[in-house]
Amino acid sequence: MKFLIPRQKASDYRSYGFEKPFFAVSKVANALLRPYELPGLLDLIRECGSSPGECLRENPRLAILEKVEDADWLLACSEPFSPFTPEDTAFWPMQLSRGEGRTEGKVKRESSQVPMSMSQRAINTGPGKWVLKDIDHPVLWNVVAIVANRSGTIANEGSLIFSESKDWANTSRTLIHEWVRLDMNEGHFEAGSASHRYGGLKRTTQKYVESADHWALTGQSWHWVPVTANVIYEREE
Repeated sequence: MKFLIPRQKASDYRSYGFEKPFFAVSKVANALLRPYELPGLLDLIRECGSSPGECLRENPRLAILEKVEDADWLLACSEPFSPFTPEDTAFWPMQLSRGEGRTEGKVKRESSQVPMSMSQRAINTGPGKWVLKDIDHPVLWNVVAIVANRSGTIANEGSLIFSESKDWANTSRTLIHEWVRLDMNEGHFEAGSASHRYGGLKRTTQKYVESADHWALTGQSWHWVPVTANVIYEREE
């Protein structure tokens, strides 16, 4: 079981351990996609002046994660991955037997040792969409494919190159999509959206072939396969 509590209430939960804030930040960041599933998270969201519907926005999200990073709010759990002891919590000397490796000290001193805080890293990831950024064409490969296609139709007197779709058969291209934030009018896509690093790229290689097409009268048409949209709303699995 995992839940969030304010630091000042730590002594009320002696039977639980606390996750080191370095690791707790990423867990809370993921929980913001479904804030009702992590007990205590709604209280933290309200303390930061936000709401479940707005907590994924950049400013409230950063404020929430900073509370966790600075150990103002603690992630309590029965088996923490990296146990943490708040420096100003008096009851811990009674529980030294909880195990080795417990981290003690102020979190702000620890977080200053890394180039970028966990909360800042987390704010650079989140729900969004894939938007087509560029299209890469392997010129050499496509020239070879076009020449091979043309050799089979060169005997057709008067036929112009590229006058038929099959002249492009087996050429390829690579679509490059970038993960970007949702627009203001796309807030309804946040719930259930996949989470990736903003600015991350995804590459999809396509080939131009004659393939099944339920819209075509013949049942087939020439098109790029796999069919890929310019804008993709990826859902969390």
